[in-house]
Amino acid sequence: MSLAKTSILIYNSARYGKPPEPVPVNGKPRSLTLIISALLLVVSLGITLSTFAFYYAMLKEKSYANYLNQQELLLEQAVSQCTQPMATDDYIGAAQTLRPLQLQHRKTVSAFGVLDSVDTLQVGVPSKDSVDHIFQQAQKAKSLSQYHAYPEGKFLVIMRPLLAKRWDASGNMQILTLGKVIGIFHTSTVESEMRGIVYKTVGVMLLFAFLGAGAAYGVLRRLVVNPIQSLVSLTKQIAEKNFAVASADFAVQEISILWRAFRDMAREIGRFNLALEQRVMERTSELAQANYELAQANHDLMEAQEKMLRAEKLAAIGQLASGVGHELRNPLGAIKNAVYYIREALAGSQLLKEDPNLTEFLDHADKEVGSATSIINDLRDFSRIVKLAAEPTDLNNLLRGLKQSLEIPANIQWTEQLAEDLPQALLDPQKIRQVFVNLANNAIQAMPEG
Repeated sequence: MSLAKTSILIYNSARYGKPPEPVPVNGKPRSLTLIISALLLVVSLGITLSTFAFYYAMLKEKSYANYLNQQELLLEQAVSQCTQPMATDDYIGAAQTLRPLQLQHRKTVSAFGVLDSVDTLQVGVPSKDSVDHIFQQAQKAKSLSQYHAYPEGKFLVIMRPLLAKRWDASGNMQILTLGKVIGIFHTSTVESEMRGIVYKTVGVMLLFAFLGAGAAYGVLRRLVVNPIQSLVSLTKQIAEKNFAVASADFAVQEISILWRAFRDMAREIGRFNLALEQRVMERTSELAQANYELAQANHDLMEAQEKMLRAEKLAAIGQLASGVGHELRNPLGAIKNAVYYIREALAGSQLLKEDPNLTEFLDHADKEVGSATSIINDLRDFSRIVKLAAEPTDLNNLLRGLKQSLEIPANIQWTEQLAEDLPQALLDPQKIRQVFVNLANNAIQAMPEG
C-alpha cells in the first residue's frame, strides 16, 4: 500500500470513525473531587497544626513561668525556715527543718541543699551527694534558675541567699550572708499537665479541621466541581461530533466564560473540516516526497555499510600482516646479529685481505635486513589505527633535519631548496616526517646509478 493511500485511510478514520481513547501521560488520572478533598484536608490540617503550635508555645511558656514562680515561693519558705538554725551555723538543724518541707512537696521537690558563706555544700536533703552532683552539673552548664535536661532527668535548680540582720554597738543595722539554700525541682508535674492539655487541644482542633474542610468542600463542589464536571461532559459531546452546545450560566464567572468559549469552538470545528482535508492531502504529497528521500538515504546507507565491511576486511588483513611481521622480526634480528658478529670477526683478518668482496657482501646483507625490517614496520603501521596529533609545525625546520635520518649513497647529491616565507601548517609532525622519509628512500632506491 502506498504512503498516500495510507494517509487517506488514517484521515478518514479520524474524520468519520470513533476517536481513540486518550492515553494518560502521567499515570492513572485522579478525580477532581478527590484532589480538592485532599487539598482542603491538607490545608485545614496545616492551619490547625500551625495554630496549635503557636498556642502550645504560649501555653508552655506561661505554664513554666507559673511553675517557676511557685517553686521560688517554696524556696523562699525554705530560706525562712533555715534562717534561725543557720544563725548559729547549725547545718544539721537546717537540714532537719528542710526535710519535712521536701517530704510535703515531694511531687515537685527533688532535693534541698545548704551552702555555707563560702559556697561550700554542707548538707543535703534527702542526701548530700545527690544535691552536690546535680548542683555541680548546673554550675558547669550555667543553667541555674533555668529548666535543663541532666543525665538524671529534667530539673530546675534555684539558689537563694540566707540573709540575717545584725545591729552593731552604735545601733546601725547590718545585713549578713549566712549561706545559701539550693532547691532542685523536677518538672514531671508541669510536663504531665502539658501533655493532658495537648491531648485535649489536638482533639478539639482536629474536629474543627475536619468540619472546616467539609464545609469548604461543600462550597467548592457547588461552585467549582459541578461546573467542571459539566465541562467534561461537554468535551465528550464534542468528541462524539455533536456540536449543538446549549447556553448555560454558572456562579463562577470564569467557568461561564469557558463554557461560551467551548460553544463557539464547537461551531468553528465544522468549518475547519474542509480546510483540514486539503491540508491532509498536501501532507500526503509531502510524505510521498519524504518517502522517496528516505529510500535514497537508505541506498546511501547500504553503500556506506559496504564500505565499512571493506574497511573491516582491510583491518583484518592488517592484523594478519602485523602478526606475520612480528614473527619475522626475531629471525631478522638474529641475521643482523650474525652479520655484525662476522664483520667483527673478519676485521683485520687475512681472509678479508684476500677477498675484499666479503665486506661488500656483508654490507649488502645488513642493508637487506634493514629493508626487511622497514617492510615489517610498514606492515605494523598498516594494522594500527592512526591517531593524528595535529599542531602548528614549521615544515622548513622539519625538512632540514630529515637528512640525518637517511643513508644517502656517495653517488647521490642531497640538495635543499626551501621557501623561507612558508607559514606554519597544522599537522602531525611525526607522521608527515615519516612521509618525507619514505619519499626520500623511494627516490634513492629509484636511482642506484646516482
